[in-house]
Amino acid sequence: MPTKYVHFTDEQKEQARQTDLCELLRSQGETLKRSGSEYEWKDGSQKVTIRGNLWFHQYDRQGGDAIDFVKRFYNKEYPEAVSYLLGSRNGTLSVSPSIERKPSKPFELPPRNENMRRVYAVKCEYLVSNPLDRIDNFKDANAVVHPEEALHFYTVDQYHLFDAVLKNRASARGRAIRVFFAVLFYTGARKGEAQALKWSDFDGESVWIRRSISQKIKGRRITETPPKNKSSYRKVSIPATLKRILAEHKAFQQADPAWSDDWRICGGPDVISDTTLDHACRQTAMAAGLPYIRIHDFRHSHASLLINANINIKAISARLGHARVEQTWNRYGHLYPEQDDRILDVLDKL
Repeated sequence: MPTKYVHFTDEQKEQARQTDLCELLRSQGETLKRSGSEYEWKDGSQKVTIRGNLWFHQYDRQGGDAIDFVKRFYNKEYPEAVSYLLGSRNGTLSVSPSIERKPSKPFELPPRNENMRRVYAVKCEYLVSNPLDRIDNFKDANAVVHPEEALHFYTVDQYHLFDAVLKNRASARGRAIRVFFAVLFYTGARKGEAQALKWSDFDGESVWIRRSISQKIKGRRITETPPKNKSSYRKVSIPATLKRILAEHKAFQQADPAWSDDWRICGGPDVISDTTLDHACRQTAMAAGLPYIRIHDFRHSHASLLINANINIKAISARLGHARVEQTWNRYGHLYPEQDDRILDVLDKL
């Protein structure tokens, strides 16, 4: 269906193009990280640099202005993007100030690196190793870390709203995307692990995680790799809700004469691209009226669900495929309720 023509004046187009992207993203509840005179924003797991009304995708090496941003990340056509920017927050978003170009400094060589002598000495076998390699990165010992500020997740009710939007998609791709997010929420699998699942990994009661998918290896679009670590090879039992979703999806895929148990559960004969999944996550959250969370945050959602059910931390660690229980505790320990009152109750009874 062709896009409906909408006439915009040159002034309106320029106003939309000059929209401050930082304000736009903050109005949507997004998190931005300052980096010098610019800001960093995450498109899923990939970094996007933002300065005023301009953006640049560090992985795809593409960028543009505010209109290009809305077209790509909000999946809108040009007229929709312009209308969206002109009407965002009833016109309360400000226009990005013009970026001043600083005069370039004259070229000069950097100061001599004394460490290169040691590197050369190791190469020539004058030294067994570089002694500086044993020095750790400098960290502020007094820095206060608040893990809860960096952890985002959906509650069960929020996930049901998210799933309700996806449930209305009847296409093969739409169904596969719904299954993908259901697998993440109900198993805690990593993104690449869910993308790599085949029907041969599903025995009706559990899924076996044996492989992962990487879409970031230079020179290759999609690569099947081993899981992240030895502990990531695991059997994950699944609840009745996910069993029903998988059974319905399998029946739908089996209608294709080319189907085999070598098909991907969350994709069919092909793997769904990271970009498609990231866009679907963003668009579904917007349609459901939910704050946007990253795809990896569905793994956090699963962990928080188990913690709220008082599941043992060791069992959660094994289910998530963590190499050490300490890794799970350091990531999610703050979600556990305080135990001081319980300790006093036990001691008072002595």
